[in-house]
Amino acid sequence: MVNMEFGKNIEKLIQFSGQKNYSLAKELGYDVSYISKWISGAMLPASKNIKNICEKTAKFVVDNATEIHKCEILAYYKLDINKYSSDESIIQYIQDMLNESYLFSSQKKANKNYIKVGKENTEQCNSLLYIKPRLLKKHLDEEIIDLTKKEIKNDVILLADLFSLGKDDKLHIAGIRSGSTIKTEMKNVRIRFLISFDENAEDIIFNTILLMNMIKIYSNINFTFYSCKHAQYSLTSVIKENSFTYTVYTDTKQCLFTNVSQDPKVVQDIYESLEEMIETRSRITFLEKNPREIILEKNYIEYMIGRDLRWLIGNMSELFMPSDLFLEIGKIVFGESKEIVDELKNIDAILQNAIYKSDIQILMYENAIRQYISNGRLSFFNTTITLSLKQRQRHIEYMEKILKENEDIDIKLINGNLVDDFKNKENPTAYLSRNINIIKGNEYSEYENKYLIIRDNRLDNIFKRFFKEVWESERYNISKFKEEAIIRISDLLNYINILKSTVEK
Repeated sequence: MVNMEFGKNIEKLIQFSGQKNYSLAKELGYDVSYISKWISGAMLPASKNIKNICEKTAKFVVDNATEIHKCEILAYYKLDINKYSSDESIIQYIQDMLNESYLFSSQKKANKNYIKVGKENTEQCNSLLYIKPRLLKKHLDEEIIDLTKKEIKNDVILLADLFSLGKDDKLHIAGIRSGSTIKTEMKNVRIRFLISFDENAEDIIFNTILLMNMIKIYSNINFTFYSCKHAQYSLTSVIKENSFTYTVYTDTKQCLFTNVSQDPKVVQDIYESLEEMIETRSRITFLEKNPREIILEKNYIEYMIGRDLRWLIGNMSELFMPSDLFLEIGKIVFGESKEIVDELKNIDAILQNAIYKSDIQILMYENAIRQYISNGRLSFFNTTITLSLKQRQRHIEYMEKILKENEDIDIKLINGNLVDDFKNKENPTAYLSRNINIIKGNEYSEYENKYLIIRDNRLDNIFKRFFKEVWESERYNISKFKEEAIIRISDLLNYINILKSTVEK
């Protein structure tokens, strides 16, 4: 019920409780006149109090409602009677719904205030209405760039139903377009994304590649992704103590209208509302781990001992290495730490004795092998290292051997790019299984070479659907048979011999 007014929900819930306005006011510790103003829409509670109000109101309603009234609540909000059979589940729904409707009403009230300001005093008007999308982007870019010039730290919160936006807006938010504001000097700016993921969205391949590139790009700065549910076709952004922007799109992904305000009270109220949403209605989408953590905490092993292993390989990594080379590179990257070395030995043992003999589906960018042969750059547990020609040869030869000997491993090579918009970006890497899904962040990041473990079930399903569609698709230049992929790898291996002979001369 996100599209309903907060006050209307309060009014309806009081009716379902069989009580009066003053009873709820007493429960909340407010004068009854406040409840009346909420219901009429004349005012809203302060955002800092909304969590407590929603919790107490939900419990008040269910505690006082008769069984008939509870059935009326389920019918009115079109809730599944099996899913919401307990009082606790109904209380949780009401609490969540009130939080969402409060956010909706806050935005709507802010829009009315903008119009009022514009009519009453054009000299003090601090809001722009119906500005063109291109001007909106220019405005936001200038505001964020201005923050990078200040020494004080600042926050940017962005709430978006990412997959429902138009292509150009997606690319801009993700930092793909030229002139993007995502720069490494933005170390004094914290960006938090509240993103709604629709696992049934169209064009899942474009959207998933967009998201993975977005993660790699934003790895250069201080960012956090949160998943949340909210109204479709909207984009809200707030720069703390600076400006607030709200954009609504049609279902055809056209910009319907945009509001921008620099009114300090409006900006502060929206900022507090979004912070409240982060605390009460959102969860961190990715659990971030650096390479040492993912090794020592055994997340890497946890992934490997899962089922339904699928690899999307965007650059050459520690996979398919002979044991001696694996440990040789491991000591170079992580030093002689006994704890790390022992754990690397465990990982290698599982790779050699189980994984390379298991059912695995591998999608690999052919360009990853080409670049590796050319420059020797390898991502060893998401840490970049350059290997010699002899080391590269040992690696590719062993990979070729494994693929030829083990029938249960299937591999397809991607020749080119899945999406042209990302042809100048690093190819993404993801490790998927039934129990844990891991994305590699930007190994070349100045901020931190992160792994991101997916914590959202909808996003898990999106990645699984993405992999299946690419694997089965005939739209892209992908090798259809394993034998074809092995022949390509063997051909590329010959180039190492050519390079070695050139160096020896």
